[in-house]
Amino acid sequence: MHIDSGAQSGMLTGDGKTVLSQGVIITQGTLDLRSSEAEISLKDGEPVRAVFTGKQDTMKQQLDDGTWMDAVADRIDYDIKTEIITLTGNYKR
Repeated sequence: MHIDSGAQSGMLTGDGKTVLSQGVIITQGTLDLRSSEAEISLKDGEPVRAVFTGKQDTMKQQLDDGTWMDAVADRIDYDIKTEIITLTGNYKR
């Protein structure tokens, strides 16, 4: 997993939450999530959840059949451990 942002409030170590802003990008394999702001929850220094709240966050991922899924939503909640992504608010695909 790769996490990039223009600004950060907090550390990406230990337990707790870190707020990222000014262009947040998380990539993991073919998954690409982008937002102006995100909150990362950590457990033992490892990201376990990312909540994107930048209004019209974007998601792109290559599916098993090779096609691409593109989506936008006001909020993207990514449970990193279970790999479940929930999109809410003005969702479009």
